[in-house]
Formats: sequence, C-alpha cells, structure tokens
Amino acid sequence: MTEYRIKYKTYPADTRILQERIPDPDGTLAKALRELDPSAYHPSADVAAVATEKSRSLRGAVIRKTSLSSATDDTPPGGLAFTNYVLRLPGEDKITGTDDDWVVSEGMIRKLSEIAKGGVGSYVSAGVLQP
Repeated sequence: MTEYRIKYKTYPADTRILQERIPDPDGTLAKALRELDPSAYHPSADVAAVATEKSRSLRGAVIRKTSLSSATDDTPPGGLAFTNYVLRLPGEDKITGTDDDWVVSEGMIRKLSEIAKGGVGSYVSAGVLQP
C-alpha cells in the first residue's frame, strides 16, 4: 500500500489493482491477495465541499505561461484520490469479523480487541495503547 501511495499519490480503489501496478518478482503479493477477502478493504477520501460563488470578471488580468508537463504534475490522474484506507485481516482463528482480527489503517497495524478496549482512535504499538 505504501509503495502504491508513493507512486500514484492515492490508495488503490480495489486490491486487485495492486497486483497489476506493483512489481511482484517473488509472487508474495499475488499470494497475499489471493488469500485476502476483497470486501475487507475500504478506501476512503477526505472531501470538502466548496460553496460556489459567482465569479467576478477579471478584466485586464494578465495571463501567465504555465507548464502543462505531466512530469511536474503530482495530482493523481482523473477522478478521486483516496487518502485513507482500512484493511481488516483475520486473526489466529483465520475468520474475518471476530475479536482477534487485525486492522491496518494508514500504515498502522492494530489488534481489533485492543482498539475496542482503548476506544475510538487508539493505536496499538508493541502491545501498548497510545492516545
């Protein structure tokens, strides 16, 4: 996920896209994706609504030259850029949806049962809850 985010400046809309766009010379990514429940991955985006106002006329405004080179453009190509994700992985019982599940969110791996004990927004690092 991190490699994808660095390269494309967004998280993938679907986990299958990872296999198409990220190199996997030893096949570990393909194996992990085969064992992953696609419904366990949920990308999201922070979107803000902007009130539209009638624009004022810019009479006499100077038009400046701009570079339209894609080499300097860091915005993701077309559409929505996913800024967050949650990936739920099965725990020791190998069943998704139980208290021993792991939750991966924005690079942090947390045990679901520990998050529930610490409340919303708590992170688990080396078994210790942090605010």
